Amino acid sequence: MSDQGSVTVLADDVIKPDSDERLYRHITLPNRLRAMLISDPEADKAAACMDVHTGSLCDPPDLPGLAHFLEHMLFLGTEKFPSEGEYHDFLAQNGGAHNAYTALEDTVYYFDIVPEAFREALDRFAQFFCAPLFTEAATARELNAVDSEHSNNVQNDTWRLFQLSRSLAREGHPLAKFGTGNLATLRDAPAAAGRDVRAALVDFYAAHYSSNRMTLCVYGKESLDELQAWTAELFGPVPDRDLGEAEMLRANSAVPPFGPRAEGGALGTLVEAVPVMALRVLTVGWQVPPSRPHWRSKPLSYVSHVLGHESEGSLLHYLKAKGWADSLSAGESVGSDGWSLLGLSIELTEEGDACADK
Repeated sequence: MSDQGSVTVLADDVIKPDSDERLYRHITLPNRLRAMLISDPEADKAAACMDVHTGSLCDPPDLPGLAHFLEHMLFLGTEKFPSEGEYHDFLAQNGGAHNAYTALEDTVYYFDIVPEAFREALDRFAQFFCAPLFTEAATARELNAVDSEHSNNVQNDTWRLFQLSRSLAREGHPLAKFGTGNLATLRDAPAAAGRDVRAALVDFYAAHYSSNRMTLCVYGKESLDELQAWTAELFGPVPDRDLGEAEMLRANSAVPPFGPRAEGGALGTLVEAVPVMALRVLTVGWQVPPSRPHWRSKPLSYVSHVLGHESEGSLLHYLKAKGWADSLSAGESVGSDGWSLLGLSIELTEEGDACADK
């Protein structure tokens, strides 16, 4: 560890394959924002990604979807670049693209662009986390975009089944929330209750977006020293609000979401759902101890590998021999600091569907 001016260098390289000629540096800014810098002189695109450790589980109980709505709003103007289309247009004009997603515990923003325009794009990107505008006009208009996204999800079987599983969680558990949001949860219900959604957005941003909850990755052709200088200059102004772990994330980890049937919980329950598409899928889920403390050894990866193996003597080999299954996959579906969910999904044949209770 070394201190290069006001930036702390935690590591000046990483363990990597011999064939990887890129250079890496792990730093922390004075505002406690952590960043991984990657220098690749051969790169034909530059890119950056920011993870903010807050997600849909942190939504206020009376405003489902607020974290996701905020994700949409950050793209629509900042104090330094007030035009709503500035970020999108600049990237499009320079061979770039961008996106973002709101997960349960994190919200992630990212973009790529031609290297020649990287610093200017990085400046626009950094302003999301320094001074977004949340204008009244954009707030009202972007609600429709969130609602449209939800409408598309309603016809998506993956989303439908994910929300169905969340609805089986213990009453009051953060996992039981509706994370996407729509006009009913973000416009109609708040209006009826006299709730100002724009004010709630500003409050949520102040309560959850802080440099000490952020992790950044910057990838470009420039040297590590130059990437570090840009990062310090552009992201150093991100406010450090000295936030601890969000209350909802602590609550999510403290108690597993699914309780035993003897206590009215969903463990051991069979749920049948009618899909939108022509699907025949059997999914089995297990609530298990958390895998995060074991990130080096990854025990659930071993279990998933055994369950998902396709060789002779495997589960899939047996089911195929019976004519009951076409494919099978397994893996950790959701995790927290206090528990994990391991899932096994089997694509059934018509005969297998008829024999699913066996």
